[in-house]
Amino acid sequence: KFFFHKALHLEDREDVYSRWEMGADKRGQAYHQVLEDFYKELKRLHITHDLFDSGVAEYVDRALTKNFTSQSYRDYGIYPVVWELLLSQMRQRLTAFAVADIKTLGPFTPSYFERDFSSLSIPGLPFKLRGIMDRIDINLQDKTFIIADYKSSDQGTKNLAQSFFTYLI
Repeated sequence: KFFFHKALHLEDREDVYSRWEMGADKRGQAYHQVLEDFYKELKRLHITHDLFDSGVAEYVDRALTKNFTSQSYRDYGIYPVVWELLLSQMRQRLTAFAVADIKTLGPFTPSYFERDFSSLSIPGLPFKLRGIMDRIDINLQDKTFIIADYKSSDQGTKNLAQSFFTYLI
């Protein structure tokens, strides 16, 4: 990284082949998979809304264990000690997220994950929306839904609508 950045003056980007860290794309995929497994298990057991914080932590840990082992560092090409730190950090962040998320679900149940939509035209907008919806939460009683989009970056925004429409002006 030092050579590319200082000697060649290349942009300082995250190196997906670094043995010291997990690339942002791989980290995002890992987080998404764990969260999907976590919510699917809760839905299967019909306990999506009835968990204490310790129960949330237990089910997050189960989802992590399902997806990763102490040997998973090999899949990412990083050092074993670094992997243990990353796994611990992942456990901490995902548990904190899930604990807060469970408390705000209200009547909604996480039901669909990683759903692709190809093109959505909205009258008045100068572009089409397309992408992958991370999670769709359903309220069967009221026949309503919420689309959740996970972000792990620290560069997020407090007001998505304001940030979004700033680019349209």
